[in-house]
Amino acid sequence: MDDVTNPYAHLIDGPMDIVIPRQVGIYVREARKRQGLTQRQLSWLCGVSERSIIALEVGTAPGIRLDKLLSILESLGISLSVQADPQFKAVAPDGPPQKEPRPTTYDELFRHITGNTTGPLPYASAENPQGPEDWQQGGF
Repeated sequence: MDDVTNPYAHLIDGPMDIVIPRQVGIYVREARKRQGLTQRQLSWLCGVSERSIIALEVGTAPGIRLDKLLSILESLGISLSVQADPQFKAVAPDGPPQKEPRPTTYDELFRHITGNTTGPLPYASAENPQGPEDWQQGGF
């Protein structure tokens, strides 16, 4: 599959936030293909079984050992780095860090994005079923 028809080809052009294990597999597969390696050749280069390579690439290896993953990445010239998540914040000076809760409703998402935490919502919602009076009068 060439870069024009491959929807994942752009993923290895720069850093990528890994949110789900499947993303690592996609990154590995695309890097391997760009280097013209087969799964068997990559397994020989990094000393990991071909079965492990296949499982990683298709996303069925969520429990892959870190040393195996690092060996695979190193063989492909990929570095792994970590950084603090800016959404984590301590709830108390001596408490453990906790992630800020994500909005679960459209109303919460709208308030989160706009910073409108107290004013009326500019649309009909669970909080404001009728919507603003301007809408009822055709003002929007």
